[in-house]
Amino acid sequence: MWGMRGFYLGHINDAEPLRLRKVSVGEPCTRCDVLNVCGGRCLYANLTKRWNADEYRLVCNTVRNLAEALRAQLPRIRRLIEDGRIGLNDFKFMKFNGCEIVP
Repeated sequence: MWGMRGFYLGHINDAEPLRLRKVSVGEPCTRCDVLNVCGGRCLYANLTKRWNADEYRLVCNTVRNLAEALRAQLPRIRRLIEDGRIGLNDFKFMKFNGCEIVP
């Protein structure tokens, strides 16, 4: 999070990746029933709290809607895997990774 010095964890040239302090999301994410799917979405937005409760709800509902749409397709996806038309490697997320990845 460039410009937010309180959340700098180190420099890429000399930081010890396994010894970095952990930065976690807070409210409203920590009490959300889809945190395990979403992961808190954008740490910057969560920490800066630039949205009011209604605006957070709107953004969170987009993630909730996406998760529900994917859950509804699970039977179809399982059939495609069983039929050999797709494989688990087709779901490797790093291929689609960006600055804000939403599952």
